[in-house]
Amino acid sequence: MDWYRQEFDIPQTASTQQTLHLLASEQLIIAQDAGNYAITNLGALLFARDLNDFPTVARKALRVIRYDGPSPISPSRSKTFFSGYAKLDQALEYVEALLPGQEVIQGARRVTLRMFPHMAIRELMANMLIHQDFSITGTGPMICIFDGRIEFTNPGSSLVDVARLLNDPPHSRNEKMAAICR
Repeated sequence: MDWYRQEFDIPQTASTQQTLHLLASEQLIIAQDAGNYAITNLGALLFARDLNDFPTVARKALRVIRYDGPSPISPSRSKTFFSGYAKLDQALEYVEALLPGQEVIQGARRVTLRMFPHMAIRELMANMLIHQDFSITGTGPMICIFDGRIEFTNPGSSLVDVARLLNDPPHSRNEKMAAICR
């Protein structure tokens, strides 16, 4: 709850009841008849320390696989990130560390130039996580890194015809998650 308060600028002086009300209004928790609260799948997906604690969404953890060469014949590394999607800075750093880069001297500084821009990787990762089809079970989002390319995959098909991606307006499969992550 502290991380949520910090991320959304909720003052520390806010009472527990105020914070619970805000979490419920965002559909991250739901009030139960006994006066307790339960964490929703949305709340778990975004803010869980460990998605394995939530069986309904445990398979939606992000998996990153690095392959040697251009094909999926020889995987060299694999790591699964079990934290909620709102805290994927470690995953982003991990992905960027696996990408090819080149060190160059710019003025008096040594700079690492990555094959893919940081902002592009971040946006692709966020879109892959937010727009997956959660009704498809047994599979989750995955990033596969090959020599010369990176692939982002998630369960479900595009809501927009792939031939019309540039012309059609965007559609979100998971509006609430998209709004919170924005």
